[in-house]
Amino acid sequence: MARRSVIVGLVTIVFVMSALSALASDRAVLAELFGSTGCGYCPNACAALVELQAEKGTDQLVVLYYHVSDGYATGETYARASYYGVGGIPHVEFDAVDQVIGAGPTVIDMYRPIVDARLAVPSPIEIECYGSIEAEGTRGTVGGWVTAKFRATDAVGLGDLRAQFVVYEEVSASYPYTVRDMLAPEAVTTLSAAGDSIEFTKYFSGITNSTDNTLNMHIIVFIEDTDPQQIVQSALMPDPYDFEMLVDTYAHEIDYWGEAIYTLLLHNTGTVDDDLNVDFTTDFPGDPYNWVANYCTTEGICYMGAHTFFVPVGATETLYVHITDYNGTHQDIGTMIMSVESDAAGFTREAEFVAFCDLTSVLLVDDDGPMTYETYFQGALTDTGYPPYTWDCYTKGRPSATLLKSFYAAFWTTASGDATTIVAGDEQAMADYLDAGGNLCLASMNYLSSRTSNSFITDYLHITSWTNDTSGFIMNGVTDDMVSDGMALGLLGGPFPVTESDSVTPASGDDVIFTADSVGDKAVKISEDDHKVVFLAFPFECVKSVYAPPDNNRVLVERIMAWFDFDETDVPDDGAPEFAKLVLNQNMPNPFNPITSIQFSVPDNAGPVELHVYNVSGRLVRTLVDDELTAGPHSVVWNGKDDSGRSLASGIYFAKLTAGGETAERKMALLK
Repeated sequence: MARRSVIVGLVTIVFVMSALSALASDRAVLAELFGSTGCGYCPNACAALVELQAEKGTDQLVVLYYHVSDGYATGETYARASYYGVGGIPHVEFDAVDQVIGAGPTVIDMYRPIVDARLAVPSPIEIECYGSIEAEGTRGTVGGWVTAKFRATDAVGLGDLRAQFVVYEEVSASYPYTVRDMLAPEAVTTLSAAGDSIEFTKYFSGITNSTDNTLNMHIIVFIEDTDPQQIVQSALMPDPYDFEMLVDTYAHEIDYWGEAIYTLLLHNTGTVDDDLNVDFTTDFPGDPYNWVANYCTTEGICYMGAHTFFVPVGATETLYVHITDYNGTHQDIGTMIMSVESDAAGFTREAEFVAFCDLTSVLLVDDDGPMTYETYFQGALTDTGYPPYTWDCYTKGRPSATLLKSFYAAFWTTASGDATTIVAGDEQAMADYLDAGGNLCLASMNYLSSRTSNSFITDYLHITSWTNDTSGFIMNGVTDDMVSDGMALGLLGGPFPVTESDSVTPASGDDVIFTADSVGDKAVKISEDDHKVVFLAFPFECVKSVYAPPDNNRVLVERIMAWFDFDETDVPDDGAPEFAKLVLNQNMPNPFNPITSIQFSVPDNAGPVELHVYNVSGRLVRTLVDDELTAGPHSVVWNGKDDSGRSLASGIYFAKLTAGGETAERKMALLK
């Protein structure tokens, strides 16, 4: 049966040793990628296979990367390339039946239907395999063994069958499937009728382990027909010692003296029983006795330190993680990292739990690689009373939908990065979060220009098209918009150029919230299906913190959070929000030093609005507002100074709001 070929057009030509030819099955599809570190388009192919494997799982798609013409190439990888007649790279063989040569940014759209079609074809053979990979005495090498049993589940009716055993290494994020060794194949001559089986045990040693971590080494077993060429079945050998950490939620909001409880499931997914060593560390701000942490079993036995649990194959140990506020006076974020180590294999996995005491649960997804631009969001959110828990994608990996769903609001920034780190799996996680009623602010000047249109852009951001790299140095707000009214955000002089900012064409249902003169719309907000989205196609990091309100980053995040919290059902038929009463919220943070944010809402037809600060003696020390304001939410920032610009002493102060014959008052604590 001849292989079906697709040539994409983005191909690097290499010369390898000669060639040969391919057929079908319904099991784990084997994708064999041929490429090189010097190949410009190979990263597109590899990234697409990584993403596709994340979608399908390793029980449906396994991948090997045979390097040619680089330092990872071996005689065996060249021989495999010759077997398939590889010329241009990247070259991907799917079960030796379909091949795709070349790879653009959207090559996954070509791979996916091929894999789906292969999964729909049953295989007459199943594979069961187990084994071990261990570090050897020579540093940087591994050895071990693998036993594979091949069993016919139907009449095979195939020709020249052979079993292959391949060791590969997760060298890096760019080369996660690098072939390190192909053990000598075994001829399979006894599989013909249903029930027939054959078993092989293979031993290996001296295989390069460049990462010096046996957890990065894996074995793929497959059986192939060499005439005609086809992969009949394939399987990834399960790790003998492995476990999952399953979590119901990662964050809770609690009141003073409150307790957050999280469920942690430890499931042994390996092939042997294991002892799991459990321990935890904490990051509790201020006095260490502000918080108490422990974990308990279903029997009610609790531990405040390390403990070992015996977990048989396939069994699950259920633990309840507790974080308790033990002070009752401070707004804080407490974090607890649960670490679980496989006693036999020695590797450790972690899960981090977060408790927000008297604070809104806000997640900051730091997706700027190794850079530190996340500090701009951290500062603005903290200064306005919404200190975030920061998830660094560079060190912790991609955020899951479960992680996102744990938080009331999520702010996701790529800063000046090219945003290719955001893949389809991330967009699906964001979509799942929004479908669950989440609130998302995505700030990325390169997000749109790093991809083609997709369902997340059209269905969740409601953007029909965009123009790449239109720049724009002043982001002008839209009159009467709850987020941007009266704002003019200057971006010049920021930490990086803004020339890569995109302009968007919104669909029906979007509210444009920022525009740039002559270059178009730069940001939108969407409220639908119980979720809210703010998308900024310009870099938040270039919005100044030192400019006077409302033209600074603090007011921007404060208004975004106020809009997230605004009940859209309080809008009458004429479309105008109806504000029935005067509201003065508690300042945040409180206590503070030296800056705090004061949020308030003004009713319709309120007339002049006054917001004053008084000391404990009742003396007026600062006038923050004395003007007529539009109905709705507002905010101001107080820097702890009086009307003469002098810094005030630590102590208790009172914010007093007056409008429309009503008065509201809040107590504030300035601590230095």
